Amino acid sequence: MRIGVAQPRHKPGDVEFNRLQMLEAANLAQENGCELLIFPRRALTGRITGSEPQLHKLLEMQEHALMWLSEHLGTMAVCLGTMGIRKQGDGELSINDCITLLNGRPEDDLPPAQPHGVWQGFYVGGKRIDVCLYNHALLGKELSTPEAELLVVLTEEGWTTAYPTVQAKLNALATATKKTIVLASGAGIAGSRVLQGNSSILLPTGRFQTLGLSPSTTPLILDTEDSQHSDPEDSENNNLLNSPIIPSLPTNGEESKDAVPSSQDVAAQHEQGDAQLQALADALEVGIREWFYSNRLSRAVLGLSGGIDSALVATLAQRALGAENVLGVLLPSRYTSQQSVDDALQLAQNLGMETKTILIDPVCTQAEQALSPIFGSMPPDTTEENIQARARALLLMGISNKLGHVLLNTSNKSEAAVGYSTMYGDMCGALAVIGDLYKEQIYALARWLNMEKTVIPEQIINRPPTAELRPDQTDQDSLPPYSVLDHALHLLVDLGLPTAQLPEHGIPQETAEQVQKLVRQSAYKREQMPPILKISNEPFGKANGEINLKGGWVL
Repeated sequence: MRIGVAQPRHKPGDVEFNRLQMLEAANLAQENGCELLIFPRRALTGRITGSEPQLHKLLEMQEHALMWLSEHLGTMAVCLGTMGIRKQGDGELSINDCITLLNGRPEDDLPPAQPHGVWQGFYVGGKRIDVCLYNHALLGKELSTPEAELLVVLTEEGWTTAYPTVQAKLNALATATKKTIVLASGAGIAGSRVLQGNSSILLPTGRFQTLGLSPSTTPLILDTEDSQHSDPEDSENNNLLNSPIIPSLPTNGEESKDAVPSSQDVAAQHEQGDAQLQALADALEVGIREWFYSNRLSRAVLGLSGGIDSALVATLAQRALGAENVLGVLLPSRYTSQQSVDDALQLAQNLGMETKTILIDPVCTQAEQALSPIFGSMPPDTTEENIQARARALLLMGISNKLGHVLLNTSNKSEAAVGYSTMYGDMCGALAVIGDLYKEQIYALARWLNMEKTVIPEQIINRPPTAELRPDQTDQDSLPPYSVLDHALHLLVDLGLPTAQLPEHGIPQETAEQVQKLVRQSAYKREQMPPILKISNEPFGKANGEINLKGGWVL
């Protein structure tokens, strides 16, 4: 039997758009002789919330779309995840997931497929196929029925840097059951959350093929009879049978910590690190491209300071949108060094981007003069520094409005966590591209992007980070070194450890308390941030645990 899996672009709540994308994938699958096509979880509706009337309307639209698809599928069966709702005991609505099969039914000479634990079964072409949701599959408590020839896993999870571990767990499930697994995963973006994508076919041998992160209506195809074929050259699945092998899960420290790694181990670690950085770059690139597509936008503008953050955002935007669709604006002040200007111009030249330069001193002077009757003889402080950041935001938003370019925010997760940013200044923008990346991750990604060809000038990477809002300023005037700060934030924010435990992990008590205080007192600022391109399990933003950080439940 020939089976296809597709991950078409979908928009949450736009059932009409989604069904047309699914039909395109179905037509391609039929042209390739597929008997069964598999789509991800909530393929028609996406992950969405709303009022009771809105949800009932969405379910009605989903039902009509399912009937319409069934009429256009011919004899090919389709398996997909759908959305359902039910009322709980207190009367509250609960959104739940269903597994829907179109054109598939029990054969006359076979018993109806019965559920087995978390797995639901059905027959296509006389063959038993078991299907479940992704989170149930990873629990590993219930294996499928022995007679099932194939396992199907449906998901619409967000992509995170932990994806290789997920892939390894599914590979372990395929090995344990001695069955091929087909993973159907949503791709693209939901709001500002990058979806996992990577719909895959995983063989019990550990070999696999994947559709990658980007949405695709072109299905990945498996011939079930040939998946056990001993001679790849004679198999329809020769690419799959000769595909890479998924790495095993880590040993969790089973080997001695004092053991000296071999040269092969070191090389493997470097290779794994490069693969993780490539996956991270790909996720951010796909996220930018899909966010612009979903919002019917095409062009971007950002401020180029000559620093690492704006350099990385410019590079990612150029990769996602094309250099012709990205405008870089230099906004120097009397505190901006010539080195920063030169570095920003060199970056733009490397990327093939257009640039404009606007001096902000006249704007800042006008603002300070307007405020002088109120400020009187009060000495300069961070107020004047923030005026510079807000002057830049004013000019960038003016360009955005007049030219129709969307302003990209260049703040990072380290700065957002501790409030090292200016409200209505460098916090402005429509999308925070690197708002879910710590500073150390930004440096690592910049170095990786430079491996084949220098795109980001080395002096940008090597210079001490500075906002250049006063003479000789560096970030470390106000913050711990980023290597220490990021480690502390990872423990507090990502792992949820109490502050008292941070010294056990190498963070001095004084530093731990300083970081805790900064994170707590800057929560109100993070609520003003633009949407963050989410690629971690613990991103900042509404509905992502911010109340815990503000209220101190975790910290």
